[in-house]
Amino acid sequence: MLGRDQAYIGVMIDDLLTKGLGVEGAGIADEPYRMFTSRAEFRLSLRSDNADRRLTAVGKSAGLVDDSRWERFQKKLNDIERLMEYLKNNRRDGINLWEQLRRPNSPLAPVLAEMPEIKDADFSREVIEAAVIDAKYEGYLDKQARLAAGLQAWDKKQIPTDLDYGKITHLRPEAKEKLTLFRPQTLGQVGRISGITPADVTVIQIHLKKYYQDIR
Repeated sequence: MLGRDQAYIGVMIDDLLTKGLGVEGAGIADEPYRMFTSRAEFRLSLRSDNADRRLTAVGKSAGLVDDSRWERFQKKLNDIERLMEYLKNNRRDGINLWEQLRRPNSPLAPVLAEMPEIKDADFSREVIEAAVIDAKYEGYLDKQARLAAGLQAWDKKQIPTDLDYGKITHLRPEAKEKLTLFRPQTLGQVGRISGITPADVTVIQIHLKKYYQDIR
């Protein structure tokens, strides 16, 4: 299944599984689910310009991407890497080109494609656009990547199917009710259930470490 950091459909599926939207008895108004971009905590990464970089490998593993398309995709990735390396290793006015692109309203971005050395390398418009965007959002994307890695680690922590939330000391009654209703499969899903607080997740994590030695 696609993750929340891979696609909006991954966000939608996870929301429907963990947030109780439209589920009778969840204490939430029964109304249609609406997929707002604000629901995605990694929306800076879920852009239209990088859809191929996010999903082509997934399509390849599912047998949906043929060899010709895969080769074109690999060439694009190699060109992006080659362009980024050039930008980081070449300077203008004492500052490397990559750092110049990172600046707000960088004057270099609009003219990058017209630079003789870039034109001679025959980079495609998509490759140049990808490098410019990656430079502009590098700090934010790195922060999101670290957050996504942390959440993925939580999603790998399986919760025993026989866990009785009613017996977990210090867990709030509301949390016990919600967790008993939705029966999350991982610690990551616990944190995404509507009404579950970070303190609730910590209580469950401590309980699992204490009573289930194979869960760390």
